[in-house]
Amino acid sequence: MGHILRIHDVLHGSRVNGPGVRTVILAQGCSLRCPGCFNPGALDPRGGSAFTVEALEAMVVEAAPDGVTFSGGEPTDQLEALVVLCRRLRKRGFSLVVFSGRTRAGIAGLPGGKELLSLIDVLVDGPYDASRPAVHGLRGSANQRIHLLSSRHRFEAFASRDVEVIIDGSGEIRLTGFPCTSLARAIRQVVGGR
Repeated sequence: MGHILRIHDVLHGSRVNGPGVRTVILAQGCSLRCPGCFNPGALDPRGGSAFTVEALEAMVVEAAPDGVTFSGGEPTDQLEALVVLCRRLRKRGFSLVVFSGRTRAGIAGLPGGKELLSLIDVLVDGPYDASRPAVHGLRGSANQRIHLLSSRHRFEAFASRDVEVIIDGSGEIRLTGFPCTSLARAIRQVVGGR
């Protein structure tokens, strides 16, 4: 059997999680547990659903986005399978962006970390710090850094802080992007605290 990733959610057609139209893959599980996490439902490593790398690759190919953004949870908690998936997606020409609570140096020190960094185009790194909200750029808090790891993108592509509210066919509401605290709180109240 192939490599397995535990996934919290997969969003297709996002325009706020990196340049162009993107598939966003939210990893399930996070060992970092930053206080004030925007996505607390993705923290438990036993939650979510298990997908093979092949199934995730097929989902991305079918959606035909410009690129894929990995967030979570903490994607690097499942580093071996993440590297395999990124290797496959890179061969297909997709732009790859990873958001991680780990620093670039911290990722490089993990087994397989240097290979991950060689495969992706952009890393947004550093632990989320709720006391230092970011006001510019595609990052959650001001301490986080955007690293261009290839020549594929420019910093300007990561300058906006837009928000998407996605309502699927069953009426489920999902919020993605970088909302201000008051907007995120208001939407969570509307959807019953989810």
